[in-house]
Amino acid sequence: MAKKVIQIVCMDIEYINRIAGRLAAAVNDDVFLEFITDEKYYQESITKPRRIDTLIIDEQMQDKYPSERIADKCFIISDESNKGNAIRKYEGTTAIINVLGDEVLKRNDDSKKRQCKIVGVVSPFGGCGKTIAALGIALKLSQLHRKVLYIDAENTQNFYERLGGLFESAEYADKKLAEALVNLTTSTYDYVNEQIVHGEFDYLPAFEKSLFYYHVEPEELCKLATVIASRGGYDYIVLEHEPVINSSIVQSISTEQRVVIVTQDAPNDTRITQFLSVLDGLDTEKIIVHHNDSDEKVNEYEDVAVSETVKYDRTYDLKKLRKLGHYRKTAEAVL
Repeated sequence: MAKKVIQIVCMDIEYINRIAGRLAAAVNDDVFLEFITDEKYYQESITKPRRIDTLIIDEQMQDKYPSERIADKCFIISDESNKGNAIRKYEGTTAIINVLGDEVLKRNDDSKKRQCKIVGVVSPFGGCGKTIAALGIALKLSQLHRKVLYIDAENTQNFYERLGGLFESAEYADKKLAEALVNLTTSTYDYVNEQIVHGEFDYLPAFEKSLFYYHVEPEELCKLATVIASRGGYDYIVLEHEPVINSSIVQSISTEQRVVIVTQDAPNDTRITQFLSVLDGLDTEKIIVHHNDSDEKVNEYEDVAVSETVKYDRTYDLKKLRKLGHYRKTAEAVL
């Protein structure tokens, strides 16, 4: 039986990023969900004979290419609601789910799903041990009998050098995975899922070159984490962010259940106080790991408790961490 095709055409990438994860999780496995955010690609696609079951298209594109695509159902993404087939843009995924028929939506059966939590790992600057902390947290969570996935959402992914014994057998991600991340649909998600490496904890393969070489944005890996979490296959997803603070990272953190902040700064350092002030007001639970060259302990930063102080060694890898107690207290704080 052929899959039902739902095509969503919208040049507003921020809107697509907001709806894609939840929508992909809402439709059943008999649906092929396609997002198009490139006008040139859409122009080429409408010249090819292809049947679409449901077309959801933004108003500007519909006006520009009227009646070019044959579809059983057509809905217009609009800021206005004066059209009978209009989907209110500001209502996000809910508006789309409300117009889709029951035959394409999953039945609610939350009893079989794990209640997956996303743990963001961030730092105000590079070089303070964020990657080894993220891997250490993933390792310790798995040792606490949780099913864990680690995703590196940095432009430059260098976590393979921290895998210890796993490094020799680790293979880099291919261009097909990059293409799947850029155009995440039901079918491409299946390919992404097949690429996950399984072990003491699972991880998504690293790209050998910077993400921009593959035309992948860090936000697309954050979106992937949201989609995987909604599928309920893991207890925790440890999501490592870029060592900066910007609107995209703040937006991602706002949807995450925990955020671990890794720092080497003194509590009164301007960089950490400014960093924490940006996160003020978010409901996300904040946890701090303090890396130090000595055994001196720090109890809190700006009223945020420190889960543990780790005497940081730049030679740490997973092989060494397996023998140490580091990040155990942070993993327990995450639970």
